[in-house]
Amino acid sequence: DNAVLYSNRSVAFLKAGKEVRGLKDAESAIGLKPDWPKGYFRKAACLEKLKRYEEAFDVLKVADELDPTSKDVTALMKAVLVNHPNGREE
Repeated sequence: DNAVLYSNRSVAFLKAGKEVRGLKDAESAIGLKPDWPKGYFRKAACLEKLKRYEEAFDVLKVADELDPTSKDVTALMKAVLVNHPNGREE
């Protein structure tokens, strides 16, 4: 499944400090499998590292709608809110 491959490579790029490349792969995963919350989670994680908090929060809302039980999504939402209340940039 190419969506899974893009998702995994996205997190690898993120961990390597290459957030922009990770973001592109997360977007590719979403394009291939738009109903899969993991792609949105990966995209939001990259956006959070890029300090694009408003975008990260908006993407996390989509992931949360697709999987309201995801602890990973909830944890990242809290992290984004800690950095910028309501997920909005100042």
